[in-house]
Amino acid sequence: MSDVGVTVARWVEKAKGRQTAVLRAVAQAALDRVQALTPAGPEDVRGNWSAVLPDDAIPTAGSPTIAALATVKAGDVVHIVNPVAHARTVEYGGTDTHGDGTFRVRQGQGMVRQTVTELPQIAGRVVREPPR
Repeated sequence: MSDVGVTVARWVEKAKGRQTAVLRAVAQAALDRVQALTPAGPEDVRGNWSAVLPDDAIPTAGSPTIAALATVKAGDVVHIVNPVAHARTVEYGGTDTHGDGTFRVRQGQGMVRQTVTELPQIAGRVVREPPR
């Protein structure tokens, strides 16, 4: 292989490594953002966000949140999930029925939808400030 070919091959390998680092950093930043937007409450919705790959089992409440990020590589799809049953109500809203028959309507917080909306800015920030 010529010197140019070796140089290009090294550049391609370096770029592939950066893609993986950027994907991991974007996934971590999105995970951090959805956690920050999640209100604290009686059930620990905020502390139970996890990043998983499509073939991973959904973690149980209280399990580590970033284990999957260590194995992510360029081209993978990362899902951010929350196994707490109440998480859907916190996101979209709903009603709480109390034992005395009264109920309360809760407005959804939209923290996942907000994070998805912000994802291009999150990715842009990661690309401008490369992960180490």
